[in-house]
Amino acid sequence: MKHFLVFFFLSFAYVYGQNVFIGSDSQEFLKIKSGTEFYIQGLVLNPSSDFKLIDNIISKSNTTSNSISSSINRSYSFLNSSPIFSGSLSVNYLDSELNGEIETNLDLVSYNGSVWEKQSILNFNSISNKITVSITNKSLIEITLSFDSDGDGIVNSLDNCLTVSNTTQLDSDGDGVGDVCDNCVETSNSNQANNDGDTQGDVCDLDDDNDGIPDSQDAFPNDSSESIDTDGDGIGDNADPDADNDGVLDISDNCKLISNTNQVDLDGDGIGDVCDPDADGDGYNFYSEATCGTSDFDASAFPSDNDSDFTADCVDDDDDNDGYYDIDDAFPLDTTEWFDTDSDGIGNNTDTDDDNDGWLDTLEINCEADPLDILSVPIDTDGDGEPNCIDIDDDNDTYIDIEDAFPLDPLEWLD
Repeated sequence: MKHFLVFFFLSFAYVYGQNVFIGSDSQEFLKIKSGTEFYIQGLVLNPSSDFKLIDNIISKSNTTSNSISSSINRSYSFLNSSPIFSGSLSVNYLDSELNGEIETNLDLVSYNGSVWEKQSILNFNSISNKITVSITNKSLIEITLSFDSDGDGIVNSLDNCLTVSNTTQLDSDGDGVGDVCDNCVETSNSNQANNDGDTQGDVCDLDDDNDGIPDSQDAFPNDSSESIDTDGDGIGDNADPDADNDGVLDISDNCKLISNTNQVDLDGDGIGDVCDPDADGDGYNFYSEATCGTSDFDASAFPSDNDSDFTADCVDDDDDNDGYYDIDDAFPLDTTEWFDTDSDGIGNNTDTDDDNDGWLDTLEINCEADPLDILSVPIDTDGDGEPNCIDIDDDNDTYIDIEDAFPLDPLEWLD
């Protein structure tokens, strides 16, 4: 239904129909007097000063024409920007138009030609399904209802974070998603794609499928069940029946990830030679044998292994397995020796005079001298080779120390 208004001064009017057409001729206009109401399909204009419309169309629809996301099926638009409007504006709505939204969170927003703005509510009546707002010096282009689900004072259609209150609307990366609910705060990702459903969006997540393999090393970064594609055929190894594409199915392949059509297995251990770390089964791996000059394909060729730990000496950092690295061990091939303090070729464990100072280690220890320091020796007053700590006659005057008033003076003994 269409209604044409020509040269009307309205003090109170109801117009029924979806559209109101206002002509462009100077004799065709709509003028709403201050303090009066104009009603069209649930929209009520009540200007505080005379409001005149010319060459315009007022339309009611279920959707908005400008960029806004509103869940409510009621909107009003003006074909051309209206003159400046001040006063009150009311909208009546049906419960069915709310699409299940909570009615107490209802707001009214208007489009000014560049942005949508929330208007100050004067009155809200959930019984009569009517919301009234105050508008001051605004040009009317489009009007619609919206909600404020998170109660932060910003309607959903303008809110960059619908479910978390954020009055500042801070959006560091400018992707249209507020920081408080952005899964990549510093990296723009308006779609918020998040393959693994963790707290990080895909564009800033180093492991999009959360399989423990970084995306940079994952052949299938969005598939948690796959990460490697050995033969590069686009099928992950876990699902590929022939992962190395050698013509031998994995179920029968003795080397599943390295191509070996001949399936040679020298030591018969069920692991193909090309992937067997010890192809000849002699206990020494390929690295040890190759480094030490023996063959990993000859079980009779053994590398030198002093401590028989199956780590060849040329790669073993403790050849005698005595707990001392060879570089620190004076006797790297002798499990009973490691230090030789006096460098006499006899290890300290065997040497009875470790510092070669002429005193037995046992005497030095008993007399509190250092057996590893050639400058630290026991005291021997009479030079008889028997240190004072065990000598019963330190001055060798034939009077034992316990009866000698001067035990360190060979010229005196009585006082």
